[in-house]
Amino acid sequence: MSYGGVTQIKGKPFIWLQSAGYAPAKKIEKFKKGDKFAFNFGVAYKVIDSPKKTSAKFVTIKLRSPEGVTYNKKVKAGSYKPYLK
Repeated sequence: MSYGGVTQIKGKPFIWLQSAGYAPAKKIEKFKKGDKFAFNFGVAYKVIDSPKKTSAKFVTIKLRSPEGVTYNKKVKAGSYKPYLK
């Protein structure tokens, strides 16, 4: 196992998060409203709008922090990102 990038565990993708361990991952395009986008230290932002394609190689996803602040995150299309169940 590695601590960088996507790791396959029992055939499923996981990403290592600092101070939280391995978190399940899925392609950015598969996130939907209500999902929890995970960051290091176990911080979870709520997805408030499905990813929108902004160019040939990037998508933008709208997230809400635990404090209630809304962010637009630009992410490379096809990349895997961690989430919490």
